Amino acid sequence: MPWDGSQTCTYLFVEAERLLDEGQVAAARLLFNRVADTCLFERHPCPRAGTCRTAADRVARRLDATVDV
Repeated sequence: MPWDGSQTCTYLFVEAERLLDEGQVAAARLLFNRVADTCLFERHPCPRAGTCRTAADRVARRLDATVDV
């Protein structure tokens, strides 16, 4: 997959959400943490009002509500 900034980030956050839907919490958390490092905190983060941030916030809320057993 070619890197195209926030579109790639959005896609990867949606993939993390899909993993959550499938019950793969640990995999979703790992993917989210890796993508968040790049897409939310690096030199060129996703725009605050963009779809990338919306997807990231949605996954973060779901992960916060999930307890690993």
